Amino acid sequence: MTAALCRSVALRPAVRGDHSFVLDSFARCLGESRLYRGSSSREADRLGSQLRGDICGTCVASSRSDPGTIMGWAVVRSGELLFCYVRPAFRRWGIGAQMAAQLLPGGGPWRLVYWTRHAEAVRDHGFPLVWSMETFEKGMR
Repeated sequence: MTAALCRSVALRPAVRGDHSFVLDSFARCLGESRLYRGSSSREADRLGSQLRGDICGTCVASSRSDPGTIMGWAVVRSGELLFCYVRPAFRRWGIGAQMAAQLLPGGGPWRLVYWTRHAEAVRDHGFPLVWSMETFEKGMR
């Protein structure tokens, strides 16, 4: 990511007004995955309960010039990355890495709970993600 692009992204904690976008995009991404087909709305409900209960740490990326435009979000719980989402128009800018680094300082690799085809593509581009059945099962509880 160029320095100019990096400076154009603002990271902040999510607020309640962000939750519907976070949950809608989360359910949509899970619905596209064979692993979660049929359970995406249940998992979105579960994540929503955790967000409302402040159990998770959530970071939102927005444009500094247009703070109302959410570029992406990331959620962590207990030192693990539950999910990281970046809108397609803003992918490959390093926004996901910035959010993960803010929420989980110390660098990767980061344990990802919900694995999708997008996560695999991101990992293949050098983003330090790992996934294990233990992490998956923990996320599903």
